[in-house]
Amino acid sequence: MYARRVRRMIRRFDPWSVLKVSLVFNLCLAAVTLVAGTIVYNLARVGGFMARIERAMQEVGFENFRFIGTRTIMAAFLILTGMAIFMTAATVLLSFIYNLISEVVGGLEISTLDELVDVVDSTQSEISEAKEEGKSRLPVGKRNVPDETAQDAKSLGVSEEEPALNKRS
Repeated sequence: MYARRVRRMIRRFDPWSVLKVSLVFNLCLAAVTLVAGTIVYNLARVGGFMARIERAMQEVGFENFRFIGTRTIMAAFLILTGMAIFMTAATVLLSFIYNLISEVVGGLEISTLDELVDVVDSTQSEISEAKEEGKSRLPVGKRNVPDETAQDAKSLGVSEEEPALNKRS
């Protein structure tokens, strides 16, 4: 197995892509929060905690104070939808700001390792095993390659010392 270090630069975020991803993420987050809040609200209602809060609010001075489930959930839905839209707009604005700053300083630099696998050796052994067994199709990875295209590595112009994937570096 071979590995090489590659430096990549993130110079620009496409605002349209940021908008789409951010909107879907924030709406999913709002939906999960709404479902979790509804479950907690119903558990608090069944456990008697909501009645205690209503009683305490009435003792403080609010007459006929009640939590109405549908109104509470609708208010939470409106607040969470507004927050999702606001967070999406903020994310798109931040992508524009990042794009402006990266023009000046050059963007983010990340280092990755690309691992190259010596495909020639494994392919040669699979070819020889399949020829011994008399198979017409040879397994290579997750796909099958017809016998006429999976030829010996020498006929493909790859020497045994130099793996096929390492030729370009």
